[in-house]
Amino acid sequence: MLNLPILPILICIPLIGLIFILLSSENDDFALQSKRSALWTSASNFMLSLYLPFNFDKDIPHFQFVNSFEWFNSENLKFSLGVDGLSMPFIILSTFLILLCVIFLYPQKKKKYENVFSFFYFVGIIFSRNF
Repeated sequence: MLNLPILPILICIPLIGLIFILLSSENDDFALQSKRSALWTSASNFMLSLYLPFNFDKDIPHFQFVNSFEWFNSENLKFSLGVDGLSMPFIILSTFLILLCVIFLYPQKKKKYENVFSFFYFVGIIFSRNF
């Protein structure tokens, strides 16, 4: 098992994709740049989330992939992430459904990068609530 902060990375990837979507050019006829950014972002997030079930130990009754961060150099304020047996399939399901939505959004001929932007903003909120 890698000592990689997988859960914060799964939260940050859609937010990084959000920045790329915002920086895409507006003179693109069908918002192709923003759709490509959304596709690569959601595909990489799904592929990274597949790490969870392969390294999840069902015999451990506690949270796994736990990351804890202190805020403002205070020991009383901590931000902790972890996955238990119930939330792990929902993480895989949500990353797969987001990839599926982006794939179905890709062939549309409308210039709606604002929709893709708001979608990835919503994805960041979902992932921060899911863990």
